[in-house]
Amino acid sequence: MLVLLLDSAVLIGLYALFSGGNSLSWGKAIGTAFVISLFSYACIRFLAESLGILALLPCLLVAPLMLFIICDLPLKQSAIAGTIFTVYRIILTLIVFSLAS
Repeated sequence: MLVLLLDSAVLIGLYALFSGGNSLSWGKAIGTAFVISLFSYACIRFLAESLGILALLPCLLVAPLMLFIICDLPLKQSAIAGTIFTVYRIILTLIVFSLAS
């Protein structure tokens, strides 16, 4: 739950950065973070055994798509923000897994 709130805060910051200072509501941010996190979990659950850390690469497509659909960012800006968010998620996942083992 704490990671979901952290993801939402990062999404709000990215949205403000790429939309010219407009604010994103917490509801949209939490919903977007939940969908991206759920997809990331599914990728790790089903693809990590065969692909390792590369299992998170499909998230490079889903995160911009969700930012485009849910947050109403233009496609180019959502692609950049989604890539930044996915890199953040990969780093966070590596930190969590390194602390867990």
